[in-house]
Amino acid sequence: MAQSFDISATADGQATVYVRWGLGPTDYSVTYCGWNIDDVTFTGVSTFEKGDLNCDGLLNGFDIDPFVMVMQDQEPYDEYYTQYPDCNHMLADINGDGDINGFDIDPFVELMSE
Repeated sequence: MAQSFDISATADGQATVYVRWGLGPTDYSVTYCGWNIDDVTFTGVSTFEKGDLNCDGLLNGFDIDPFVMVMQDQEPYDEYYTQYPDCNHMLADINGDGDINGFDIDPFVELMSE
């Protein structure tokens, strides 16, 4: 039986989210050989576009400084989150490879020139 859970109230705006589940209480009334969890998928939906590092809803020159800040900062991106607490540093992963590094610079410049 497929299940879906909305964890946005907890997960929104967080750089990292941990999910844990466990087997609840049981009794003698239902006996099976075990239980299985498979095909687990976590899906995030961003309200901001990649490159919008100041999270003002626009991709423009005001995103350059926060982009550079993320490129120079390191986990946990304290300086960035101090200035942009409601943003996600992963908006700087322009090429979508899961890392923020020099390979994101050219795609960021391309986004800025569109």
